[in-house]
Amino acid sequence: MSYCSNCGSKLKSTTKFCTSCGSKLEKSIKISKNEQATTENVKPNATNEIIGNKKNEAKNLLIYYFSLNIPLYILNSGYDEIIGVQIFSLIILITFFLRLKKEKLVNWFMKIIFVLQSILIFSIFMTQSEYLFANFFSALLTLSLLGLFSIILILLFKGNKTQ
Repeated sequence: MSYCSNCGSKLKSTTKFCTSCGSKLEKSIKISKNEQATTENVKPNATNEIIGNKKNEAKNLLIYYFSLNIPLYILNSGYDEIIGVQIFSLIILITFFLRLKKEKLVNWFMKIIFVLQSILIFSIFMTQSEYLFANFFSALLTLSLLGLFSIILILLFKGNKTQ
């Protein structure tokens, strides 16, 4: 039995490309039947790929979080509460860039800031929701707050599971 040297998937002996990861097979690893029983479920790079995918998922959620902050920066018309949300978002942005190379992007400090920001956003959303249909800008502001609140909840409850 031969295995892919890149992802560790089982291969037919005549294949030139891996059917799982698509990499070109220059030399596949041949394992005897005794070794096959011990290495049946072990894939050398599979854990690295899972960690990479989960890190990308957390990074994508944080990018959505930052993109939802853009309307708040544009539409802020002097609300002190929105300035507070922006300060929390700036702290998260700085922490994000400091932890970009780390395996786990969302750490305890970011979660504390997320909790504080979610409380502030919820209180702003409750007061702002009565102006939801007043005009376009208040509707966009209110929907941005709702989107930020939902992304924060996802990052709080799924943050470690995406890591």
